[in-house]
Amino acid sequence: METCPSGSGGGGWIPLVTRDWPPTSSQDRSKANDLPPEIWTTGNGSIRPSKGADSMRKSRFSETRIVQILRQAEVGEKTVAQLCRDHGISENTFYRWKRRYGGMGLPELRRHRQLEQENARLKRLLAERDLEVDALRELLAKEP
Repeated sequence: METCPSGSGGGGWIPLVTRDWPPTSSQDRSKANDLPPEIWTTGNGSIRPSKGADSMRKSRFSETRIVQILRQAEVGEKTVAQLCRDHGISENTFYRWKRRYGGMGLPELRRHRQLEQENARLKRLLAERDLEVDALRELLAKEP
């Protein structure tokens, strides 16, 4: 068991529970297989995200809601700081949204979403075609 400073300024130490690796007995090995290493928890208790395309965190806000928030700022109903506090976002997030969705209405947003989906589909088709071409080149290279 390891310890770390508590951060309270009192100089106390809080024990950290850690997993010993590799397991020493067969029973410990069977328990260790319950959680693969890619989803073990980190030292602060949060779970490590798995790697891959699905590991990106989804937004709490839909694109239409983002456009509504940006429109409130454009109209001047509230200041940017007040909007950020009300919706629980940082100002960096607000300006990132503004750069991406600024000036869009709902029809433009729908068209943007359709274009992104079509672009993703075309990228998949291109990747599949590239794999087929590579396979054919390897086949032709092997022939005498």
